[in-house]
Amino acid sequence: MRHIISQPTKQITGVFCAMVLLAQAGFAQPVAHENQEQLVLTLEQARQRTLERDTRLKQAKLFIQQLQIDGQLAGKWNNPEIELKVENLNGGSGEGDLERETEFSWSQELLLPNRRKARSSEAEAAETHAETAFQSLRSQVLVETTELVLDLVYYQERVHHHLQMEAVLREMGRRMSDRVQAGKIAATELNRLQLEIANHEMELARDRAAQMQAKRQLKAIWQSTSDTDIVIDWDQSERKRIEEEASKPLNLIKNPSLNEVRTKVDWANRQLDLVTNERKRTWRAIAGIKRFEASGDTGVQLGVATELPLFRRGREETRRSMLFRDQVEHQAQAMRSEVNQAFLGLRQKMGQAKAVLVQLEDKLIPLARKDLQSLEASYDQGRHDLRDVLERHRSVHNLELERLEWMRDLAKSYWNLKALSGG
Repeated sequence: MRHIISQPTKQITGVFCAMVLLAQAGFAQPVAHENQEQLVLTLEQARQRTLERDTRLKQAKLFIQQLQIDGQLAGKWNNPEIELKVENLNGGSGEGDLERETEFSWSQELLLPNRRKARSSEAEAAETHAETAFQSLRSQVLVETTELVLDLVYYQERVHHHLQMEAVLREMGRRMSDRVQAGKIAATELNRLQLEIANHEMELARDRAAQMQAKRQLKAIWQSTSDTDIVIDWDQSERKRIEEEASKPLNLIKNPSLNEVRTKVDWANRQLDLVTNERKRTWRAIAGIKRFEASGDTGVQLGVATELPLFRRGREETRRSMLFRDQVEHQAQAMRSEVNQAFLGLRQKMGQAKAVLVQLEDKLIPLARKDLQSLEASYDQGRHDLRDVLERHRSVHNLELERLEWMRDLAKSYWNLKALSGG
């Protein structure tokens, strides 16, 4: 990308041009803080650190393991029940006495094939839904981390620009002090410059506070309590790669949210099938031995048992499952519409960011720099007021900050689009 920068003829102009040449190459390299340990990460390393440390993902993985155990238990038979009973414990052997009886029985719920299949199928669908919910959560957590990293890079760069601008203004102040002492300019000119430096220091303090907030949020995600400074090492070729990949077609088939709600619909249908099967009668087989102590006779008992459907709870349970299934189907429709709208909105935002960046980098910023250089030369010749020079400095500075903001928007839109496509 070509920038129009004329050859500086003055020392002040030369310092400013050195500043902008560093800035226009891309994001600056991080500057180490004295006496503080640093953790320097790339974007991918930060995302990987989140996958390893985020407690929400750990909880979701444990929940999936619980459902896997539930699936193993779903198709198994319940344990049989045994019963030992003694009647007429004080019974005698005389005439008219109640005879003591000892009874041992065994019963087993009969798990019919259809019911067993329905239970296993529902457990399998629940596990599949939990796995897709995990992928959806994973995507959300990575987007959250990525946006925080991009915010951190953005404020790193704002701080960098403020420091460079402050250095330029202080160099101007040094030269102006000599001119004030020589009686060439009024002292009020120097006061005006000091006011501009104070404004930059105030903006610098705000941006450093925002930078620290982004670092605290990242540390919270990573469960880190250390005072290590987090610095993002931004690859200068990242923007070019983003623009190239963003032009490629994206497929929403692998969208994590759509996959999650799709498996939830299947799970709701399996739940309905299970409730329908559970409404059918449950049969228990019963076998036992009964011994009469006085006579020594032994009898064998065989039988079956089932519930008596007096209260008809099954209908309400089926109705509830049907309502849940209908609710999930409507949720799926709403999610499809939401994902499509988000996709179109992000595409539009990316196109807008790219167009604005072209205007800023190819036209507005080069013209503003050229105008500033011309005005500084005129100021040194006494043909313009310092106020005009400071206004031009502020204009160029604000355009550079606007460029950083649009670069952040472009990167955030790209990573959100990538998350929508399951990347």
